[in-house]
Amino acid sequence: MLLSFPALRTGARVIVSTVTSITLAACGGADGAGTDPRLLRPDPAALAAPAPRSFKVAVESSKGNFTIVARRDWAPRGVDRFYHLVQLGYFDDARFFRVLRGFMAQFGLHGDPRVNAAWESLNIPDDTVKQTNRRGMVWYAMAGPNTRTTQLFINYNDNANHDGMGFAPIAEVVDGMAV
Repeated sequence: MLLSFPALRTGARVIVSTVTSITLAACGGADGAGTDPRLLRPDPAALAAPAPRSFKVAVESSKGNFTIVARRDWAPRGVDRFYHLVQLGYFDDARFFRVLRGFMAQFGLHGDPRVNAAWESLNIPDDTVKQTNRRGMVWYAMAGPNTRTTQLFINYNDNANHDGMGFAPIAEVVDGMAV
């Protein structure tokens, strides 16, 4: 799948595949060519700026298009991070690296390992769960409390069982979920 996020960053492109294994070379950027230096040295002050109250991210893919709407009142810290990642082009050349039929699709690893290393310790505090994890909701992966960074899930089904585990939805796919 080929994704772009023109609602926030003109020309931003993300290469995404629904296969569970990929080669880093296929991600375009594994050699560091063209990597924005801001991704290698994230600025904490810039990351602290709040995102808009809500915003749309238009996603173009080789499988079809879909739209994600993020809502800051659902999960302000998570939405702020998502907004900044999209603005910086973090998702450029990223892939869906885990897809579980009937559960979710996961993305959010950058094609350049140096970029992943720069972001892996930039955890964001948990948000309170204000929405349920129903079909189409977008939420962060985490390895425990306050460990969210860059990886996101899109629910294929209703996964309300994740609400009690602290997985706070930050956005939802509002059209094109069949893609």
